[in-house]
Amino acid sequence: MKREEGLKENVFNEIRNGKFQKQKVETLTVDEIKRIFNAFNKSYYAQFRSYVLLHTLLDTLGRVDETLYLKKRDVDFDKRSVTFQNTKSKKFRLVELTPKTIGQHSSMDDLASKFQIREICLDYDHNVDDIDEVEDTVEELRIDCNVEIT
Repeated sequence: MKREEGLKENVFNEIRNGKFQKQKVETLTVDEIKRIFNAFNKSYYAQFRSYVLLHTLLDTLGRVDETLYLKKRDVDFDKRSVTFQNTKSKKFRLVELTPKTIGQHSSMDDLASKFQIREICLDYDHNVDDIDEVEDTVEELRIDCNVEIT
């Protein structure tokens, strides 16, 4: 438009570039992830709950806070999917789950029924887990498994 004299100046001059990531994000290897998953003691409710939470996070690539606020009604066992209602964009998002993760949610559903829990990742006092508690659990397991994060 400027070359054809439709505009006197470039209107894009005032637009700043978006922020770019300055360094590569370090990720865990498949072996490190397996070691962490194998370190969970699934006979304890809290550890099994965190195990299911991490599987759901990896399976759906959901945000931690979205996943923490999943309700039992958000998991569709017939369609093997989960619906994120509490999202950053305020729009719901439907994501398919692998058979393994949907099986874990089925087990969580059975446990939750025993404790009369509506949310998936609740503690015994019916309070939604704090992200710090989840991070602490994973950090302890990471150290136990001798997995380094640089």
